[in-house]
Amino acid sequence: MIWYVLIATLVIFGYLLYDRPVLKLTYRDGQRVGIKGSDYAGFVKDCDAIAEKKPFSGVVRVYRTRVNIKLAFSKGISSQMRQRIHNVFPFPSSNNKQKKRRA
Repeated sequence: MIWYVLIATLVIFGYLLYDRPVLKLTYRDGQRVGIKGSDYAGFVKDCDAIAEKKPFSGVVRVYRTRVNIKLAFSKGISSQMRQRIHNVFPFPSSNNKQKKRRA
């Protein structure tokens, strides 16, 4: 009986740790190689336009948390490209470095 509880705990723990982005865009040398997940059509078109102007290689992931939506980038994407992609993202994203000020 205890084995069933241990196995169920491991399965639930593994499910929670599994990487599940809402949207995953993969780029190689400025060309979109793959798209996975629900599609934000305008955001994908804007990312494609950015990649055509200044080619980059890497992965852009969009995660949905309880409170907001978060963008994650692979190391191959420069900070300038990250900022451009953040600027075209249609939802306000969180910045955990800034804390809310209380009056």
